[in-house]
Amino acid sequence: MTHSSLPTNFQESLQEFEKIEKELSLPDWKIEGIHIWKVLRFNLFNEYRDQLDLLKNINQELPKSSKIRKYTESWKLLSFRNPFFFKKSKTKRIIISGIRKTSHKGEKIHPIASQLWDPSQKEKSLILEKNSLDKPNSFYGPPSLTALRLLGSILGTTMQVRLTKKDKQKIKGIEEKIFIGNTKSYQQLENLVYNTVKNFKGNKYIYSAFLDRAKPEYLYTGCSYGLEELIAAAKELDIKTIEFQHGAFGRGHLGYDYSDWSHVPYFPDEFLAFGPEWFKHVSFPRACKVHIVGYKRLEESIAEQNETHLKRPKQLLILSQPLFTSIIIEVASDFSQKRPDWEIIIRPHPKENSSLLHKKMKERTCEKNWRIEKNTKLEKHLITSSVALGLSSTALIESLLAGCRAVIIDNPKNPGYFNDSNNKDNITKVKNGEELSKIIDDIPLKSPRGFYATPSENILQTIEERHSRTK
Repeated sequence: MTHSSLPTNFQESLQEFEKIEKELSLPDWKIEGIHIWKVLRFNLFNEYRDQLDLLKNINQELPKSSKIRKYTESWKLLSFRNPFFFKKSKTKRIIISGIRKTSHKGEKIHPIASQLWDPSQKEKSLILEKNSLDKPNSFYGPPSLTALRLLGSILGTTMQVRLTKKDKQKIKGIEEKIFIGNTKSYQQLENLVYNTVKNFKGNKYIYSAFLDRAKPEYLYTGCSYGLEELIAAAKELDIKTIEFQHGAFGRGHLGYDYSDWSHVPYFPDEFLAFGPEWFKHVSFPRACKVHIVGYKRLEESIAEQNETHLKRPKQLLILSQPLFTSIIIEVASDFSQKRPDWEIIIRPHPKENSSLLHKKMKERTCEKNWRIEKNTKLEKHLITSSVALGLSSTALIESLLAGCRAVIIDNPKNPGYFNDSNNKDNITKVKNGEELSKIIDDIPLKSPRGFYATPSENILQTIEERHSRTK
């Protein structure tokens, strides 16, 4: 591929990436029985786009946590929240908490999983919490999935891995076709593959040991990619694996889009989805059974906020995201100057740095009609705002449920996972802040029901009671 023929937007980069993985037969690539490409492709696609200058992330400026912090947090989780130290009889199900945790009856869990955590089910449910080593964790709390991963990583360092000649040819092909201009050397890629296989083996061994001890019938997770070893261990032990939809996905989200894959390994058996619209342009794994269950907890929360807060006719909610921060700031600052009569609330992503976001906005606009709010409940922002703007934020689609008019930034480099042609009837598109300033008063209100179906009243009946009847 010559420099002049390199992809210049998201769709071209996706098509080229999928073409390469097909040419190199990467979906079928196995090392010591491990489907290694399933584990690598999501992050490598982002690296591929990054080298093509198709990702703009000002949050890359954030300092990394110190080694001392990571060591301290690791020790804390291993010593006090190690799942092997927790005893729970009659564990029917294990629930992996996702990043979209909410408080439900004193527990921090994935909001859609709240039906599995009522008093009649709590004694049969065990939560494993995902923890970050970049911030302080409590000494006390649910057992930590991260602690299991730490044990797996330690064990993985003792594992032996042998790369064959064919493996090295695959790595060479990835270097030549994906990482143009030696942005990632062969040795770096070989080390990545080598260490990924070692970690996979270590993690899978630890997960298998824990699951065999806990003996659940069901494993629920809010995000399956990144948990390939856990799903592999559960499937070998005949534990039913189920994923709650955790956010937006569509064409090009490589956690869920598998074009021309005959088989997708390490993917859940069943998937609980918000609505049918998400699947229109996605090559979703055929072996996974999809259930449309809506999002009951979100609708209840919006209804609660609706009772105490009124919508403000000229309040714009801007939903920022780490990968698209620079694009969003440009649109927000331009709109701020064009329409000082509008109140602008910028809500950072949980992984974004609010101070850095504030600094970048002040550099671009002198207007005082905007503010950054991170701690206010999202549902309140959705209820009080009349328009919501974003790129691929799940909250942008959630805003439809709250009666917002949703607007997506139409950017060819980062189009967002639901910026497909079929969504022109659901979401208004703008290219920049000036265009938004001209049309914002006349944006029509659209229906959310394609994305969020009428909520299912009983997820247990959808999954567990049905399986009990078929046993």
